[in-house]
Amino acid sequence: YIRAYAVNSAGTAYGAENTFTTLAQKSVPQLTTNSVSNILVKTAQAGGAVTAWGGDSVFVRGVCYGQNPNPTVNNFKTINGSDIGSFSTVIGNLKENTKYYLRAYAENSVGVGYGDEVSFTTQSPAPAITKTVSLDRSGDYTTVQSAFDAVPANYTGKYIIFIKNGTYKEKLKLISGKVNVIIRGESRDNTILTYDDYSGKPGTSIGTSTSETLAIQANDVTLENITVQNTATQAQAVALNITGDRIIVNNC
Repeated sequence: YIRAYAVNSAGTAYGAENTFTTLAQKSVPQLTTNSVSNILVKTAQAGGAVTAWGGDSVFVRGVCYGQNPNPTVNNFKTINGSDIGSFSTVIGNLKENTKYYLRAYAENSVGVGYGDEVSFTTQSPAPAITKTVSLDRSGDYTTVQSAFDAVPANYTGKYIIFIKNGTYKEKLKLISGKVNVIIRGESRDNTILTYDDYSGKPGTSIGTSTSETLAIQANDVTLENITVQNTATQAQAVALNITGDRIIVNNC
């Protein structure tokens, strides 16, 4: 039996009485599994929630998955912290057009508890698309940013942006969600992306981390055969700022 209380100079006051019963014994954690979302060719968004700890501290949680029903932690798994509560994760290195089974899991000293099983099927890749950027108007676009803006969100095929030789003075951003993009220059030394922002530039709120010429915020992007430069000399400045996952930079 339990009551809240508080004391002041007039005496002691009590809240309403509640009751509870301690556990007869410890048990494995109890969980729920979230529906899988944002399913692409090789990645998907998953997660779950630890709803009861089983009377002992949860020291690891995540999702486990595989191509057969009832996956366990002996199959593929993620590790997403500890304790009770909700969590989410991105699972990667999946096979295209393949059905997977997935469960949330959590472990305490008693053992491993699992949530309900869900299933999902990865997508097949869409056809590769190539768009050309050229200063002489012989391509699809005359600016690199306009080519970036045209990339569809979560396109499952390769989206190739071929940039012909030239010097492109632009402050560029490939935003999150524009995945599977290959930014390919005609030649490393003659295809140049350049700008001149710097930390503390008058009339702006630019800092070092936002002074970049090219920001890659999307996942699964390849940058090749190109020069990215920042010509500012007044203060700290950045040429390339990468915050996406699984980025390849080759011959740049």
